[in-house]
Amino acid sequence: MKIPLYLTRDFVRANPDGLFIIAGTCNRCTEAGDPAEFAFVKNVYFAPIKIKPCMDVDAFFKDTGPSMHVFSVVLKTATKELENMFAANKELKYIVHDPRIGQSNWTGPMISNTPQCYNMLMMWLKTVCVPNMEIDYKL
Repeated sequence: MKIPLYLTRDFVRANPDGLFIIAGTCNRCTEAGDPAEFAFVKNVYFAPIKIKPCMDVDAFFKDTGPSMHVFSVVLKTATKELENMFAANKELKYIVHDPRIGQSNWTGPMISNTPQCYNMLMMWLKTVCVPNMEIDYKL
């Protein structure tokens, strides 16, 4: 299966056997734009990569102090939530993340501002996502 570089609500809804991970916040708040487009779509999971839905420096988890520990706990909780979603919906066959996580305007600052959290997030995505999904950069 080819995953488009830009996930759309139509693509996600047309593939009900997939669970799509989109960048979000800890309380699943969204802001205008991509996250809001996927609100209330049953086969979308908002990965808790931010504390609040804005671009302020304090919107992101920090690489130091207790924030890093909290982020690791948040990702463990997210893993459990994904497992529960899979168990509750037998139609789901695979999990794939939005290819733009870490590259978009909304998540890109993680790379430079909180590289350890970014690396932790990318390792988490590798463990929860089904491999061999080809991203179609031409779409």
